[in-house]
Amino acid sequence: MAREVIDCQLTGEGWILQRLMYAEAGRFPDLFDEAFAHGGSRVRGALAGRLARLPNRGHLDVDGPDTAAARFLALVSGDLPELSALGTSEVTDAELRTAIAADVNTFLRAFAPARHLDHPPQPPTRRQTREVVVRDRHVS
Repeated sequence: MAREVIDCQLTGEGWILQRLMYAEAGRFPDLFDEAFAHGGSRVRGALAGRLARLPNRGHLDVDGPDTAAARFLALVSGDLPELSALGTSEVTDAELRTAIAADVNTFLRAFAPARHLDHPPQPPTRRQTREVVVRDRHVS
């Protein structure tokens, strides 16, 4: 899903629309709302629908699917202006994959469910660590 959003934004038309909205927002304040209503809200809604199921399964801890979708989209598209110099230079597939993976990982870490907060994992004791080392030496 992240790659599909990015690919859409990286098109010539995508950059033209973004530049137009930034340049004309002061003169036409409703421009962003109109563009978002015809495209962005549909993407966010579809993503929110998918994300809504994940908290129930214990995969995410989010206040709401709409908020989660907005944060996800902000993360995965946030690198584009810099990577592409506002759409004036080509971004390689490797650069996109690296950026998207980092952004998805950030999202997952930020919204990971808090598990076992009453009993957080403790580091191994010195004896447990020594037993593992000794056991490994005998096996090898």
